[in-house]
Parts: sequence; structure tokens; C-alpha cells
Amino acid sequence: TRLITEKIITLGKIRVNGRKLTKVSSSIRKGDVITLTKNNEILVIRVLSWPVRRGSAKNLQDWYENI
Repeated sequence: TRLITEKIITLGKIRVNGRKLTKVSSSIRKGDVITLTKNNEILVIRVLSWPVRRGSAKNLQDWYENI
């Protein structure tokens, strides 16, 4: 949810292209590399593109790749 995402960002737990995100309003662009932790696992993903409109979580994997 947005509230959880805001908390994670303000704690500095998400990096984009190696830099900690400090604001929820930060822009993410095609080609950006996002690093975060989930369940004590480090995830590194690259943004491939953006959907035209919001979709389901099932389709999310069409927009990024694990690296």
C-alpha cells in the first residue's frame, strides 16, 4: 500500500541507481535500477517500461526484470 511504501522510503530502505530515496514523490524512470529488501532478501530490479494504466499485480512482472 502507499502508506507502507511511504514508511519504507522515509526509512531509506529503497535505492534507485545506488542513491537512497528520500521523498515519496521521487521519479522513477525506464531503465532505473531499484534495490530494496523483502523478507531479509535483497532484490535488485530494472524498470523496463510503464503501463498505460494501472493493472493487476499479476501483470507487474511485464514491467521490470530481476537483475
